[in-house]
Amino acid sequence: MKLTQVTLLNRMQIGRDYNPTYLAQHFDVTTAILRDTLCALAQEGFVKMINKVDGKIAFRRVKTELPVQGGNPAEPSRSTATFPVTRRVTGVLSGYGASLASVRDLALLTRRI
Repeated sequence: MKLTQVTLLNRMQIGRDYNPTYLAQHFDVTTAILRDTLCALAQEGFVKMINKVDGKIAFRRVKTELPVQGGNPAEPSRSTATFPVTRRVTGVLSGYGASLASVRDLALLTRRI
């Protein structure tokens, strides 16, 4: 299912708290992309951001109406750029010690004595 503001609000019930990770899995997108959409909806007043006791953030739908796309021609439509494939990086990082050493050496050369 494609993630848009309307499809996200259709998935959410009014008055129920939603975890961004749960919604991201449902739409098969990253949590960062979903949070951007939720934050845009929060700024427009469709959802409310709630701080939980355990330190996590949840979102609650507070309005029954849906956002109108293209209602105001002066306001540009919002879109989110995504990678065509979800990238997963696993394994051990290597070779960054030499890179850090070269940057350190360069910084020491430009230092004033």
